Amino acid sequence: MTFSHIKITLAPLLMAALVGCVVSSHAKEASPHPGKKIWANQCAECHGKNGEGVKGEYKSPLIGDWSLSKLTRYIDKNMPEEEPEAVACKDAEKVAAYIYDAFYSPEAQLRNNPPKVTTAHLTTRQLEETLAYLVAELRGQPGQLPKERGLNAIYFNDRNYNSKKKVLERIDPEVNYDFAEGTPKGAEFEPSAFSIRWQGSLLAEETGVYEIYLKTENGCRLWLNDENDNKFIDGWVSSGIPTEHKGPIRLLGGHTYPIRLDFFKFKDKRASIQLLWKPPNGAKVVIPSRNLIPQNKRPVFVVNTAFPPDDTSSGFPKGTLISRKWAEATTFTALETAMFILQNLNRFTGTKPDDNDYTTKLEAFCTKFAQLAFRHPLSEEQIQKYVRTPLSAAASPVEGVKHSIMQVLSSPTFLYPTLGETADNHYNIANRLSLAIFDSLPDRGILALADRKLLDNPKLLRAQAERMLKDRGAQSKLQDFFYHWLELHHAEHLPKDPKHYPNFDAALIADLRTSLKEFIHQLVWESPEADYRQLLRASNLYANQRIAQYYDLKPETQLESGRFQAVSVNSENRSGLLTHPYLLAQLAYAHNSSPIHRGVFLTRSILGRHLQPPPEAVEFEEDDFPDNLTLREKIEKLTEPRACQGCHSIINPLGSTLENFDAVGRYRTKLDDKPIQTTSPYTPLTGKTLELKNARDIANYAAESPQAQKAFVKRLFQHYTKQPIEAFGPKTTDKLHESFQSNQFNIRKLLVEICVLYATMPDLKTKP
Repeated sequence: MTFSHIKITLAPLLMAALVGCVVSSHAKEASPHPGKKIWANQCAECHGKNGEGVKGEYKSPLIGDWSLSKLTRYIDKNMPEEEPEAVACKDAEKVAAYIYDAFYSPEAQLRNNPPKVTTAHLTTRQLEETLAYLVAELRGQPGQLPKERGLNAIYFNDRNYNSKKKVLERIDPEVNYDFAEGTPKGAEFEPSAFSIRWQGSLLAEETGVYEIYLKTENGCRLWLNDENDNKFIDGWVSSGIPTEHKGPIRLLGGHTYPIRLDFFKFKDKRASIQLLWKPPNGAKVVIPSRNLIPQNKRPVFVVNTAFPPDDTSSGFPKGTLISRKWAEATTFTALETAMFILQNLNRFTGTKPDDNDYTTKLEAFCTKFAQLAFRHPLSEEQIQKYVRTPLSAAASPVEGVKHSIMQVLSSPTFLYPTLGETADNHYNIANRLSLAIFDSLPDRGILALADRKLLDNPKLLRAQAERMLKDRGAQSKLQDFFYHWLELHHAEHLPKDPKHYPNFDAALIADLRTSLKEFIHQLVWESPEADYRQLLRASNLYANQRIAQYYDLKPETQLESGRFQAVSVNSENRSGLLTHPYLLAQLAYAHNSSPIHRGVFLTRSILGRHLQPPPEAVEFEEDDFPDNLTLREKIEKLTEPRACQGCHSIINPLGSTLENFDAVGRYRTKLDDKPIQTTSPYTPLTGKTLELKNARDIANYAAESPQAQKAFVKRLFQHYTKQPIEAFGPKTTDKLHESFQSNQFNIRKLLVEICVLYATMPDLKTKP
């Protein structure tokens, strides 16, 4: 007996939920299950004794999310595959009941594969954020991010920035000026010679490599994230013709970086200056005002060592892969950090080599460094091992500091944040809470409470979590979650056929990405309700002039140049995230929409159902089908084989609800002069088939579906803690979901509950 398409469609259920701590009540059966013999005689040869799969037959495990009644009906109608009538109705009931209880159902999966809290090292993001914070703390904590945007600009009536010749000071929203043969507006300037100095900070929204550009025919210099007068771009010799200077720099999302730009004109006929960038996943544009801050911020330490990818096999990044490349990368990172600190050692330690207490201050600095890195006060043994011994054994005090730093950053206590927990649980709570909220070290506020032994107070701990969530790093982490949840890390390029979609260019794609980020940010961080349901139901789209024009939006007020504003959209046509053009464009082909891609996304990411990859890749080619068929009919024809229908009976109808949107997310009612049919049946796990007419229907269903809500809770928990949720108890998902409901689905409050639960879970300390 073979289950070819069950293994395709049923196997998905708990791929992300090999979880549970339930003690099996089935370890010893009083008597064999009546369906077990049928399974052994007619099924196990192809599917394995316990449904684990058989090499050369059906390799995938037989697991899924169908109800027992649906599983029974399927077996009765279709199994064995070669001879469906060989299994009578009563036998189908018996074998279905056996496999459902033994290994197929979610409960069986939890019982057979009890998950555990796993030992994990810092992920790449956690390591980068931790080192950035560690160095920042040694420098002194930066202040809060101000709301004012732009750069502080000082204008001089000569080429040399003579303070006596200063004629104007103001906040410029961006650096994008063409003075032609004239001079800046706002004051009187000598037309032959003037200069401008812009200063402030640059806010990076995403982690990655940024290309920074200066375009001018005049003289210019740029400093970025530097405190030692190292010029990032030096174009001080003017060419008299427009010249583009550029350079790459890696920046961490959510951080601000000091920036200074000097510009001058001297006897050139014309004058102009543009400060541009090409951010990760973005287009080359003038750096917008929202990413510029008038106040100077401290430099951020950013490691440049490349790490191998983190393990994402469970749907979230976690530090469980250990390889030679990873070990080498951690060593190089420790060396890179040590060398950076040595280059600025006097500034960090507040001392000089000729000071009488030079050695004492170096020891105090190394002790502080190790204590911050280890996330708790050092024991006498640790002080001896990581501070005194390296300092005393080195050829020089500076070399001793280098050895101390490298030993600390290479130690398991640093790299495995829960492995090195201390006997004082207050510091463990501070460590876990900080790691969960912003992937970094405990800040001064939470450490002060740990010092006072106050973190066993639930009310106080929640208040700290709420405070820490206001940090820019916490917002950056949630943005990272949405990139994974919505699979936006795959959307670096959205090539579309220019014949079908003219003007869908890199600049518009970058605007759409910003639009989606702004929608999420405003709903989660600026709205008091932070309502998860509004992610799916909202009737607005954040747009600038380019987006509004391309998508034929009708803003009630005129959009300000360069700014993104909420624009109301027709709620019958669009619905929150599900119909955002950036997401829809990602889930589409170059020349047309893709009900399959969109259906898979809705099934897995939104509704929380699991799909196994198909047994073989089949490329959809429209030209392979008669011209008189609609796109929906072509998809149904492609996926009509029985081996496909198990999955595609769910995927296709869901994907069809979004067919009113073309490959770039524009609304349409016809395709090839034929009306688009979006009404589709959907059968949830409850078994009662629903009729979904459009995107609004699927959004409303998902917003109120407990299964979809729990799927969101689970994905958020696992992304923040890097652990399977069921490892924290079989009822953890239900308890968090109940809290989510009682708080009116407030995402920020859910984050607090998740992070506090993780921080206070007893016996979390893991072992290798």
